Amino acid sequence: MTMPTGLLAWGQAGSYDAIVDRGVITALAQGRPSGLISPPTLVAQAGLAIQVGAWSALVDCGDGTRAVAATRSAQTFSETAGGSSARTDVLFADLNVDGGSWTANLYASGAEAGRTGVTLGTILVPANASTASAMTLTPAAAMLPAQGVISYQREIDTNHSRTPNQFSTAHKFCTSPSLALQAGRLYRLLFQTNATSMNTSQGSSDQAMTMQFDMDSSAFGPTHLQRYPPNTQGLSQAMHAEWPFVLSAPGTHTFAVRVWANQGPFDVDRNEVGVWMTITDHGPLQAGWSTT
Repeated sequence: MTMPTGLLAWGQAGSYDAIVDRGVITALAQGRPSGLISPPTLVAQAGLAIQVGAWSALVDCGDGTRAVAATRSAQTFSETAGGSSARTDVLFADLNVDGGSWTANLYASGAEAGRTGVTLGTILVPANASTASAMTLTPAAAMLPAQGVISYQREIDTNHSRTPNQFSTAHKFCTSPSLALQAGRLYRLLFQTNATSMNTSQGSSDQAMTMQFDMDSSAFGPTHLQRYPPNTQGLSQAMHAEWPFVLSAPGTHTFAVRVWANQGPFDVDRNEVGVWMTITDHGPLQAGWSTT
């Protein structure tokens, strides 16, 4: 069984000057990252056969231009049976830029790096697997442009005597909906409240309020410390914190914010105007960007 092949969208002999047409695609695609636009499906068939559904992608051609690679119909190829140990194969569409075509190939995980083309999915092949149905088929995700704000939560807190002194017992503020996030994208968590205060004086002792983001009920990112000088009962201070992050694997996650203090009681929303948490998607991580 042969591997899937196809023409690039600009690869129509006699109709277009390929590099000129790629230049047009490049201009029109400004602001959109290279990668899958519409991901394929990967479905196990009889024996070692795997069906790849229709897909489309915007692909960097390596010469300053980009092309659209796609197929509108499902195609089928054969995997190789598992060996003595498990392995992960990458289904990758290699571009023949000058020839105006693409060919899907299987590579050992990591071997596709640096090639001109686009990853269509991964195949986890267990040891001694003899059928495609015994393998884990995972299509690659769509590479979307920056989505901007993907979650905004505001909560008014009327409890003016909170007492938790550690993350595990602290109240969750501004819990987000469940969000499907991709690997390799820059996300940013932003938290703000305009009026925190300590509601009891501790004499000469410094007081401190700590805030930390929560992902799936676990601490996420660094702690942010807000200090209150001695004998400053009722002093109102704003609290602002942000945390940029990039996930190494896609997943669905829920976020929140927790606030606690070394001495209580304390107030997170003294004026009852609300606390806010915003989650922003800045798109694929670019060269030169930093998350530290």
